[in-house]
Amino acid sequence: MCSTVAVVARYLFLYFFFPPNIYINKCGNIIDSVVVLSLFSQFILALLILQYEVDDECVESFMEQLKAKVKSEVDYSDFQILEEELGKDLKMVGRFNVPLRLEPIAKRIKDGFGDITSHSSQSDCAAKPTYLLFCAAIKEMDDLKLDQVNKTKLLLWRDAINNAFNLQFNVDFAIKHLFKIARAYFGFKVMEGKSGEEMLKLKNVDGNMEVPEDCLREAEYFSGKPLSTGLFR
Repeated sequence: MCSTVAVVARYLFLYFFFPPNIYINKCGNIIDSVVVLSLFSQFILALLILQYEVDDECVESFMEQLKAKVKSEVDYSDFQILEEELGKDLKMVGRFNVPLRLEPIAKRIKDGFGDITSHSSQSDCAAKPTYLLFCAAIKEMDDLKLDQVNKTKLLLWRDAINNAFNLQFNVDFAIKHLFKIARAYFGFKVMEGKSGEEMLKLKNVDGNMEVPEDCLREAEYFSGKPLSTGLFR
């Protein structure tokens, strides 16, 4: 999308600052500037259509990134709550002592999904850092809304969840929820600042959306709500 904008800007600059009066095509025929402007307009329209297609591809590409089992370098320093609260008052939730501000979310995870570490072969000592990172990621989902996240944040949550998954924690529910948030993020970016009438213009002649419809649906679902909405049923 950024490259499309750059191309359009370049052609607009050339046209308005160096306006041609006549052009000669490769056959030697003279074409006046009105015709050239018409051709230019068609070119811009094609680029805008391509932009929607690229946006669709960007969604799929990012979803593949979320699915990737890449080596994670996520650390306590990536989560403000862990930096601020570790070493202070702790509360026991299940098998682990957690920072006081993480206690409510850790309890909700335990009440909703049981002991997510029960199938892990790791000792409590070895599993605790990963457990705390996972809880911190879910806590951020509970604190933030769509307009407060970006791709970097989503990938950070992916890493924290993947770490837990790699230690055989039962976190499938979190992976599925992260995908919902990611689709909502792209839907929000499309909807941002658009009126209802402008949203209708995103539909093509067949009534289908030029952007993934599930992204718009998820964006509407999370609108004005914490991103943990629907995670704890």
